[in-house]
Amino acid sequence: MNIIRIVEEKSKKISFGKVVFPPYQKKKACKVELGLTTMSDGTTRFSICGYIWNHLHTNIYKGGQIDETIKALIKEGELEASPLLLEVLELWDKYHLNYLCPGTPEQEEAVQNGFESGAIKRFQKESFYEQMCAYLKSVGLYEVQYEGKPYRYGFGWIYRQIPQRDLNRIQEAMKG
Repeated sequence: MNIIRIVEEKSKKISFGKVVFPPYQKKKACKVELGLTTMSDGTTRFSICGYIWNHLHTNIYKGGQIDETIKALIKEGELEASPLLLEVLELWDKYHLNYLCPGTPEQEEAVQNGFESGAIKRFQKESFYEQMCAYLKSVGLYEVQYEGKPYRYGFGWIYRQIPQRDLNRIQEAMKG
């Protein structure tokens, strides 16, 4: 058995200013925490979490995967779309939990196409997973060959390497 260990862990909290967040009209701090972990097998794991804090920093009004909330706050003019925030949001969309992908690259691309075409929708009676499986079956990609073996969507976790160019962008964002 090959044991994989953490070689290096980095994290960075970045504040993106204050926002008016319902139902209260006081300004709340909007922060994002980036995490980058290098493993002994040479892989790099990336994660992001967002937080909207109360004015005393004693309670979180909203936290976790709030990238859609942050995008809505930008769209509503409640949060400034700084270049760094836009960069973080793009990296969040592309690489968050890059070591826990439920599908192969071709399956993930098909799922993305399913979202874009409207075949897979949010807030349905059917779960995302059920919709994704049904869609992948409809396009013949539910079970594919991966590393020489049959692989069904969602039956394991697949590591997706972050290209060096984007890894450099993540590291730069963590400096800023």
